[in-house]
Amino acid sequence: MVQKEEFSELLLNVAFSVMACDGEIDDDEVKLILKLDEEEKLFHFDNLKSILDDLVKKINIEGQEFFSAFFDQLKKCDLSHEQEVLIVDIAIRMIQADDIIMYNELKFFKIIFNILKITEEQVLDIFSTVEDIEDYVVKDVVSENYLEKITSDYFKSQE
Repeated sequence: MVQKEEFSELLLNVAFSVMACDGEIDDDEVKLILKLDEEEKLFHFDNLKSILDDLVKKINIEGQEFFSAFFDQLKKCDLSHEQEVLIVDIAIRMIQADDIIMYNELKFFKIIFNILKITEEQVLDIFSTVEDIEDYVVKDVVSENYLEKITSDYFKSQE
């Protein structure tokens, strides 16, 4: 299982990546990350604002490679069910933070969701109060290489 410090870093990478996946970093999204840390103590970093600034610089330099590295990091983690639920929760909250849900954000979420072991039924049950939660988890096109396809589609749309 992923230890607390490593999970805090992963969770921050989830929040930041979802925030940045649409090509814009909205002030409301940054405020949400800071609020999550202040009120829910999710990230456990003393210098969170500085870390966010560094992540912005890193994504501006690396572009799509940043997201590829994030997906690779997520794939390598051995997460508990509770950790996966928290990742899904943070991702949904980040998508909804600016009150604009873009299709690319949903595609990005679907990549994360398909990397995790949590099931569609579990997400629909746990997050039943989230408006249009079905849009987050229902597959666009059913195929053998679904994860590969949506990842490729996401990157093509961001070029």
